[in-house]
Amino acid sequence: MAQQQYAYGTVTIKRLPTGDNVQLTLNISRALAIVYNDNGVTTDWSSNPPVVTPRVISQRGQAVTVTQPKWYLDGTEIQFGEESGGKKTSTDGIFEMNTTTYALTIKSANIFSGIYYNRLLRFSCGVVVGSAAPMTFSKECEIQVLKAGENSYIGAITSGNTILDGTNTTVTLGTSLESSQGSVTSYAVVWYKSLPGTDAEITTGITDATKTLTLARGDVDGAIRIEAHFIVNSIVVAKAGITVIDMGDDYRVILSEEVSVEYGGTVSITPRLVRMPENGSPTSVTPQAWGVEVDNDKVLDDQTMDSEVPSTEYTFIPATGEFSMSETSMYYNPNATITADLYTGDRTAEFNPVVTFEAEI
Repeated sequence: MAQQQYAYGTVTIKRLPTGDNVQLTLNISRALAIVYNDNGVTTDWSSNPPVVTPRVISQRGQAVTVTQPKWYLDGTEIQFGEESGGKKTSTDGIFEMNTTTYALTIKSANIFSGIYYNRLLRFSCGVVVGSAAPMTFSKECEIQVLKAGENSYIGAITSGNTILDGTNTTVTLGTSLESSQGSVTSYAVVWYKSLPGTDAEITTGITDATKTLTLARGDVDGAIRIEAHFIVNSIVVAKAGITVIDMGDDYRVILSEEVSVEYGGTVSITPRLVRMPENGSPTSVTPQAWGVEVDNDKVLDDQTMDSEVPSTEYTFIPATGEFSMSETSMYYNPNATITADLYTGDRTAEFNPVVTFEAEI
């Protein structure tokens, strides 16, 4: 979703195990910037076309199968011809897709018809992890437009991989800078990082005046946001950002060992998010936000209910994850119609609410 990672924990009476996390990323080989003037597009990608490569990975190393891969330009599906040599070329000759990796090569910058505006590329696919049901994933990136003669720049962080795990222990981030005059080769980069849960402002400079940055697993505390500031003639002319994730680190939502409430009382639960590194001690992590889902578990007559508890029956604070629910709201009318409002009529039977916490990392 930026790339986001989620950790899950569920509680009724006891803590339940966390689930798997799956990530889709789009990695680009150079800045997606097109320059034009009154005579048309001046950018020439024939000798060094940009490549956008999707990558899907399971945190727990499960087998991942990608199905129905599709590329879209401004919401319209790109139509490809027959496969030849492991590749498919679009019917207009502009795009080429690798049929194994689904990487998209943009062979020509002439993707306009007289009107110049930023274009949106989107990759969509089905994902099957292990024996789980298929899920739909999609991710977007933008092709930006610059008019020749203007003092404009577009910078990009390039990488073949932005996800660390037990196999991929380092990532190397490159950079690419384009201007309204064409590709720029004489520039410096200052790198910065910020941690999830902090404010959006840049926090710590990493290194100066180098166009590449290599990060190992020890440099990535679960997930970090990397920013590159592009400097030309001692002036910052562009900025670019990317998220690097260490999926070898497990996340767990820690809850109370036992949750109970007396008649007439109120139960309160405050979850904690903990990162469990493969090597090292567990550390607390502040998520960007908490989410919650509350479901009926089982009523006294042993009838299983899958309905969701109305949000009016509990209070929840997304910033802290604090959840509270009164004992008087934990009742259900067994004579009510299942598909109707389960909370109308006399509340004569109890149910045990299942509370699922979601931490956005």
